Amino acid sequence: MHSLYVDQFQSLVADLRDVWDVVYDDLDHMPYDMDWNNRRIILNNYGLRPESALQSYYFKPQIELAYAESLRMARSVEILIDCLADFHPETILLIGRICVADACIHKILYAWQERLNQNPTPWKHILCGEDSDVALAFINGLEKLLASGCSEKIATQKAMAIAFNTWFACADKKRNCDHDTLNLIDDMVPRRTDMALSRLSLEAKTLSSLTFITGEKISYLDGPHQKDILKNRYYAQCDDVINQTHLTQILNDMDTITVGQIAFRDIDLAKRFLIAE
Repeated sequence: MHSLYVDQFQSLVADLRDVWDVVYDDLDHMPYDMDWNNRRIILNNYGLRPESALQSYYFKPQIELAYAESLRMARSVEILIDCLADFHPETILLIGRICVADACIHKILYAWQERLNQNPTPWKHILCGEDSDVALAFINGLEKLLASGCSEKIATQKAMAIAFNTWFACADKKRNCDHDTLNLIDDMVPRRTDMALSRLSLEAKTLSSLTFITGEKISYLDGPHQKDILKNRYYAQCDDVINQTHLTQILNDMDTITVGQIAFRDIDLAKRFLIAE
């Protein structure tokens, strides 16, 4: 079977090559990191020289998978970087989940394409890793859809949607994603002296853009699926006690302004104290 998406990874590389730099560093357990401000992707070299890591039968596929995942995440950053702070924190949590799930799916899609191209090693690493549940949902869905008579393009699109939902079914994935997103929100909440942060909600247009099939202007999530994501609390609800406490603290901080050592909920009153200072 020849994949209709065989050029997807190369297309994404071409789109971002002139915008994002790629560097290597020892990131311990993290496969990659991102420096948004300088548009830099940092790939884990596992303590080796990059050229040595890329020659390793064990580390090379892990670096390739991280690169595929980070490129998709960089695409999401390009969409969100100028507007993310305009959203309500609970919406940012949902956006974070969508982006991480989407990047995970594209990493899996890359590994599957490589398997079709006679390079099974990345796929084997996926099946032995923490995203094996999402990968199995993708391939099982793909095989069933192809057997039912779907074209490869439609079957792949629907299998990606199945994998997307499978990511959301994992409490650990959501908890870890929310933890990272809440730390990001902490850095975004300004020391306000004039107005509250915007409280925008996610719209279908943005959701669709974040889940476009690379090289096309169509989302792999159909309309009813997108509507469910926007309306169903299943996708957005934060159930972890620690993360929920962190979110509550952020929401409280948003509603107060600190002048000196005094916290105010009334912006006009806070301004009077600022003038007095």
